[in-house]
This record gives sequence, C-alpha cells and structure tokens, in this order.
Amino acid sequence: MKGKSIGWIGVLVLVIACVVGCATGGKGPSDAESVKALLASWKAALLEKNADKIMATYAEGFSHEGTDYQAADKAGLRKFVDECNLAGYFDGLVISFAAAKTAIQGDAATISGIQCDNTQGTVTIALVAKKGKAGWLFTNMSIEGL
Repeated sequence: MKGKSIGWIGVLVLVIACVVGCATGGKGPSDAESVKALLASWKAALLEKNADKIMATYAEGFSHEGTDYQAADKAGLRKFVDECNLAGYFDGLVISFAAAKTAIQGDAATISGIQCDNTQGTVTIALVAKKGKAGWLFTNMSIEGL
C-alpha cells in the first residue's frame, strides 16, 4: 500500500510539473519580432490611409521636437497625419524597409532608413519605439526630405 501511495505521488508530481511547464513555457514573441510586427501594422495602416490605425501604432507619450514637421505631441501628430492624408501624401505610397536598420537596446528600439515614395516624391523616415504596458509603440518619428 505504501508503494502505491509513493507511485501515485510520483505521478501527481509529474502531472503538476507538466501543467506548470506548459503554462509558463510560452514566452511570446521576441522584442525583434514585436518591433517587426509594429512596423508591419504601421505600414498596413499607411497604405490603407486609415488615420485611426496609424495612430494606434503611436504611444500616448509621443513627442517630437524636430523642425521637419510640427507635432509636439500625439494630438499634433494626428493633425499632421490628417493633413498629409488630405494633401494626398498617402496616394500611391510605396514603403520599403530594404535599407532600414533596427537597433534594440532594452525597452527601446530605433528604426532608421525607411524609404517612402509617393506621387510627390521620396522621404526617409526614422522611428523610435518603446516597450510599455501596451507593448511596443512609436514614441518619436523624424522625416528627412519633406
């Protein structure tokens, strides 16, 4: 009887180990995969000309101090995105990551060299993303060639 109890305890320990292992085994996507998915969402939203989806890729704490465009915060960025859409900058848009470089350090990523071509010309975009409670989102963007 004592042998059967020990055997059942052993089986129970193995079952618990399997359940705990399965519950904690999936880590989810890596940071690189998450940033790549964020870029894919951003690109798809731009090609759809969907301002709400574009803005969903940017953090509430978005800020920009450059002279390339006026958008000190996320509300300013929304205004800029709407103006670009109305001006036709998203018409015929082609976005290429061929020359883009991504560097991830801890909870921050910089993506540079994104080429965007449209019927009016070419710009090169650089983005900064940070990982927060909502996952990876863009916190800054610079545009060369405006």
